[in-house]
Amino acid sequence: MSLFVSILKNKIVSTARFQGAPRRLCDANKPNDGSSARGTSTAVQLASYRQKMKKKHRRIPKVMTLDMLAEKKAASDKFRRRAAASRVPAVRSLSDLSRPDVISAACVKFTNEFRAAHDKPPVEFDPALIRVGQSHSDGMAAGRVAVGHAGFSGRAKQIQGRSAENVAMMPAGSGVARMAVDGWIASPGHRRNLLGPYRFMGVSVAAGGEHMYLTQLFKG
Repeated sequence: MSLFVSILKNKIVSTARFQGAPRRLCDANKPNDGSSARGTSTAVQLASYRQKMKKKHRRIPKVMTLDMLAEKKAASDKFRRRAAASRVPAVRSLSDLSRPDVISAACVKFTNEFRAAHDKPPVEFDPALIRVGQSHSDGMAAGRVAVGHAGFSGRAKQIQGRSAENVAMMPAGSGVARMAVDGWIASPGHRRNLLGPYRFMGVSVAAGGEHMYLTQLFKG
């Protein structure tokens, strides 16, 4: 009996050496040290991974050069010009043809038709040029200034760059834009402006009595 127990003990000891010491049972309400260590390790690893992902996907501020800023401004200006051109209401009656916005849009259309006939690229509608010339049209309509180019140097400074100007006084009616552009075409100086190396155009229109007063501005 003692010999059997001794042999059995030796086997148990041998098995324990080979398999490693058995883990101690833990209380059901208390995790053992190994599981607690593993849980802490997982939490630390998860936090570290999150921090790594934040750094990886953090947006680095882009350095903007002057050329890049100029390109963004040009794109923004182009969007505003196209948006303004698309907001011109449709003509639904003959009386609509005497509206300033319709006259201005029609002048752009007739000017581009004339330029195309002479193999010139079209000019683009620019509402900023209308704002520059509106005070001059209003002044001519109110009789504060004569029909002409008084104050053009000041308007040219506002445009900043190559610029030109045509003005006209036309009888109020449905064909104001057509008559104005035809009159400019017939005048050598105005015709030169119509065909000049410009990219943008705007026409400011004001009513005064029985006439309409137009200021056409070009920008290179």
